[in-house]
Amino acid sequence: ITVGLALVQTSMRTAGLLCIYFGVQTGLNIYMKAVLSGAVVSSERHMKGIPGAFLITAIQQLVSFAMLIPVLAILWPTRWRYTPKPLTSIRACAWVLGLSTTFALNIGLNNLCLS
Repeated sequence: ITVGLALVQTSMRTAGLLCIYFGVQTGLNIYMKAVLSGAVVSSERHMKGIPGAFLITAIQQLVSFAMLIPVLAILWPTRWRYTPKPLTSIRACAWVLGLSTTFALNIGLNNLCLS
């Protein structure tokens, strides 16, 4: 996170923001692991830890989607309507593909760490 904050102040703003994002994600991942691993599931069977990595990820995605749709609907008739920018170059397509790949890897590693 500290490296990301330093990079944001330079010409490498995008790299800095990615460092901050992944640093915060890692911290939240460790926190979720600590919370879910210590939860008592069954005291009779001496079971601890909630094995719900994929369920938690699915719920987070559904909640995010459920929050996004009303915001887009509310902004649709205003001048702040969301209109995606068309990808006009190979470089732009590569950036979107790279971001999608890192996002998918992030979700996969989160699930791996939580399981």
